[in-house]
Amino acid sequence: MGKGVALNVSARIDSSDRSGTEAVPTTLDAGESTRLSLRMLVPSWDDTWGRVTYSDLLERQWETRFWFKRGPDGQIQIHVCAYGLASLLPPDAHPRGWEMPNGFARICLPAFEV
Repeated sequence: MGKGVALNVSARIDSSDRSGTEAVPTTLDAGESTRLSLRMLVPSWDDTWGRVTYSDLLERQWETRFWFKRGPDGQIQIHVCAYGLASLLPPDAHPRGWEMPNGFARICLPAFEV
């Protein structure tokens, strides 16, 4: 997230074999962090993904998309694959549509006038 206030911060986790679950929205001040608790039993992290959505003081909707992968050491890793203004992100609902070009996350930010 950026340096400003994040309003209505919410998280959602989805999987191909079951419906998703959402966290209760919260608000964060600049520089603040929190843990969002999700109540979901995850039998396998292999095809599980999620998104965090939030808005700024200008009422713009932002989104960070991520997916889970088991690393070579067997530990679960989170990979951010797209983030920025929600309206500028690809509309794909599943991480297979969130492929990272050149191994880097897609960044979709608003154009700023000089």
